[in-house]
Amino acid sequence: MQKILVIDDEKNILNTIVMYLEGHDYNVQAISNGLDGIKAAKDYLPDLILLDLVLPDIDGYLVCKTIKEFSVTEKIPVIIMSAKCQQIDIDKAFDVGALDYIMKPFEPQKLLEKIHHYLKELV
Repeated sequence: MQKILVIDDEKNILNTIVMYLEGHDYNVQAISNGLDGIKAAKDYLPDLILLDLVLPDIDGYLVCKTIKEFSVTEKIPVIIMSAKCQQIDIDKAFDVGALDYIMKPFEPQKLLEKIHHYLKELV
């Protein structure tokens, strides 16, 4: 079973994503802040990370950049999920190592399609 780490401080979004992905046979770990997210990435070693940009402690850019600096986590695909929709935000996400960018609100099916796409590439 493939593992997905979801880092988002919005409880409703976090719970919805977890239930949806678990319903599609993924093992999901949910974290609500950036520092715990970095630790979870190193301990849990997920196959993919879904990451919000606005977190209560450190922003998602720093979380992504930090995850990409560790040899054990540098190759884990990171998909940013954010309501920030300006090109500068999207460009910055890619600059720190994100693989894709999904704007909130999003259709759960679209998120699932992106996850399938990137995880299929890893097999």
